[in-house]
Amino acid sequence: MKNIIRIIVVFASVMFSAQHLELGKDKINLENFKMPFDVNSFYKKQLELNKKTTELLEQDKMDTPAYDKLLKQYKFVEGIKTIDVSDTKKLLLYEMKSINTKDTLAFFGNVKFQKLEMISNQKNEFQSLRAVSFSYKDNKKNYEHLKNILVKKFGNPQKIDSDNFAEKEYFLWKTKDFVYILSLKIETEKDVPKYYYSDLYIINGENFEDLKMSFNKIYNYWNL
Repeated sequence: MKNIIRIIVVFASVMFSAQHLELGKDKINLENFKMPFDVNSFYKKQLELNKKTTELLEQDKMDTPAYDKLLKQYKFVEGIKTIDVSDTKKLLLYEMKSINTKDTLAFFGNVKFQKLEMISNQKNEFQSLRAVSFSYKDNKKNYEHLKNILVKKFGNPQKIDSDNFAEKEYFLWKTKDFVYILSLKIETEKDVPKYYYSDLYIINGENFEDLKMSFNKIYNYWNL
């Protein structure tokens, strides 16, 4: 009897791990993020929703219950952008064109992320993700809190100077499988800081150096 129960438990755990996560349906725990990760399946439903909403727009059916229902599920994924890294190598960017500041697509500790973009290679192998955590007029409290969580989990980071960010620096942690990078962007109104965007990158550590060079070709994704 014990052996039967053990088999059932193992089978259930295997089935659970084989399930495909979906953007908007499943909130990803980035603290436990693992490879392999099926990037295409994660965004597949959103790409289908984009196609359906576009069709209704073209038919001038924005004021219909069907359109409203689709919008409630839609996370602004408009397509897959192909990045030519070389004559023989391409990367695929699953990009969100906007952000719903009240949404939660992923979390790390108790920090919530409202935007989640990923990059895969042509074999659908995970290369990188960027999770964006938004805060309003909080004087960097959310950013500092996230940094403290990362320090507690991974230890002290490498600090790298950069003029591309509000803090003129970003922080980098390396683990066995991944490289984690944290940066901050601030938008102002009338020279007053109001909108804070904490960007957490999780990058396939095995390919990090090659990816770092390739990501420079992606506008508004990678500015390190």
